Amino acid sequence: MKKKRKLFDQVRDKIQMKHYSIKTERSYVSWIKRYIMYHDKRHPIEMQKMEIEQFLTFLTLRIHSTGLSLKLAPFQSKTLRWRKRQRQQFGRSY
Repeated sequence: MKKKRKLFDQVRDKIQMKHYSIKTERSYVSWIKRYIMYHDKRHPIEMQKMEIEQFLTFLTLRIHSTGLSLKLAPFQSKTLRWRKRQRQQFGRSY
């Protein structure tokens, strides 16, 4: 029986398959870790639209209160692409 690969191994495999840069890979993995840690180490597959909205709201409030908007702007577009991939892969509406 083939053992299922861990989440971050799967993420890295997908990113490498698409020939993204190592910097992009590290960035994606870092943001996914933040998302997971924000939700008390729950696996993303267990989370729904509400959890994504909570995390994005947290980031939005943090950006406005700390002036990080320019640093996080690239993440916002990556988040939108991530949502689209999640919908395509898992058939969920976020």
